[in-house]
Amino acid sequence: MSAADSRLYPGSECQRQDDASKPWNMAAYQLPTRERYCTCCDRDLSGGAVRMLELDQRTDTYHDFSDVPEANSQGWFPFGLTCARKKIKEAKAARANR
Repeated sequence: MSAADSRLYPGSECQRQDDASKPWNMAAYQLPTRERYCTCCDRDLSGGAVRMLELDQRTDTYHDFSDVPEANSQGWFPFGLTCARKKIKEAKAARANR
């Protein structure tokens, strides 16, 4: 990731990039040491895969892919795979209930 085509968002050291290269899946070692904890359950993520989800400030829900307009994004946050699936399922249910 080059600093020229990305910028930091508050609350996370993870960088937001163009939609084509958003950081959905990554290994825990790619995160700064202080961010290797699941946002949902606070478990240590050092040993495995991490799923990055984007927080939508309008609905206070986490999303993956291109669901959140840039103006409404609060940044990317690390989740373990199980918690990420749970949060994505919650966001889809909230969308269906609107």
